[in-house]
Amino acid sequence: MSLGAVDELVERLVGVITITGGRRAGDRQTRVELDHLIPPPDAPQSTPARWRLRTSDARLYPPPVSREPLAAWHAADGGKGRRLLAADLAAEGRVAALLSWHFEPRRGRPHLVTSAAVRANVSDPVRAEYLVPLWLLLCASLAIDRLTVARGEIGIVIDSAIALSRSERDLLGLVRGSARGGYAGDYFVLRA
Repeated sequence: MSLGAVDELVERLVGVITITGGRRAGDRQTRVELDHLIPPPDAPQSTPARWRLRTSDARLYPPPVSREPLAAWHAADGGKGRRLLAADLAAEGRVAALLSWHFEPRRGRPHLVTSAAVRANVSDPVRAEYLVPLWLLLCASLAIDRLTVARGEIGIVIDSAIALSRSERDLLGLVRGSARGGYAGDYFVLRA
């Protein structure tokens, strides 16, 4: 996908994300809210939505993804909007992908994706299809960046909570970043 298309999608998501609180508002906590419907790629505008992107503070059961990504997702602060879900509306709203993120403002780091996974135990064609809503969640993270710190990128440290193969990372547009800031492991970024 071209950088222009990514930027256009990020701008669209900027328009549907609500940021409340934060230091400028006299509140120690910044909260992110997202609830947005997206049609399938390349579909006419009158096509019903295929994906629902939203923040969540609920626990997920039964587990839609493997143990490590789910544990990291549950550990994220749902009340602050740091848990993102993509539901497949064509499959009765089941979780297709999830992502959680974290931010440490004192260190000047970009938002860090702490978990990313597509639904477990699905066939290869469905897994490939579910990379689309995961990519949409990554773009939502870039939109959150644009509304908050405006670094123009998000960081991803590849560990057990990032359930992606090397080829899937490439398909999603993740590129190797410098390991500045003390992160151990392989550090990748997504820019917009």
